[in-house]
Amino acid sequence: MSHDQNKIDPQKVTKPIQLLAAWLVGLIVVNTGFLAAAVKIGATHWTSGALVIAAIINVPLFLIAIFLLQTKFRPELQEDSYYSKYLDKKSNKYIATPTNTEKDSEILKRVELMQSSISSILDAQTKGNISTPSRWRGWRVSVNDFHENLTSIKRALSDAGIQIDDYFGSSSINPKPPKEFLIGFRESMDLGACIYLLRQVAGLGFTGYYYFDEPREMNPADVYLGPYGSPEDIIPINNELLELLNKENLNSVEIRSYESKYA
Repeated sequence: MSHDQNKIDPQKVTKPIQLLAAWLVGLIVVNTGFLAAAVKIGATHWTSGALVIAAIINVPLFLIAIFLLQTKFRPELQEDSYYSKYLDKKSNKYIATPTNTEKDSEILKRVELMQSSISSILDAQTKGNISTPSRWRGWRVSVNDFHENLTSIKRALSDAGIQIDDYFGSSSINPKPPKEFLIGFRESMDLGACIYLLRQVAGLGFTGYYYFDEPREMNPADVYLGPYGSPEDIIPINNELLELLNKENLNSVEIRSYESKYA
């Protein structure tokens, strides 16, 4: 393979995810250089062994770094348009980006379509009384740590078997509480799960809730307690809703009827 084929053109690395490929190529180039230098120096000199050891150590270091990028820092590897919306929801600062972006990947569309279908099936099965889950079904929950009732929220979720996956707010770009504390639900969640969570925290200082449909690559969480941004179709959490949530035999039609007044 020629040198020109291995050459990385920085101008063509336009997406953060492409940095992973650049890192892998860099690992190959660096290790090749180390090993070639070690062979040229010869086994009799100590620097030869040092170069071989460095080449060996480089591999796990690179793999660990790539693993962290793909897990802990995965949102940061999104395209600018997706990452800006992610920041808008989890920070107190609006980020503007150009509108001429690529379409969502076909895989993400199919995943979201599948989740919506599952939600529709679950809603159809609860035409009578709403069947709330006996345990949380693994939906990812992210909580704004500026909420004045954070301790009570954590306790209520823990008692209900709902795990908090992430905190935001104080770690945002502009760390300030949102103008009002809302609850954001992913549209693909089943109604029973939404009601289950609302019953735990609706009376702990939240003014409303809404549904969002952004791809998971854009917003990894399924539930945001206290997100930033200006969502549309906010459903208020008032005395009427709290009375519905307190009903033992709550009917899904009652909830959808209440939501239809505002969304």
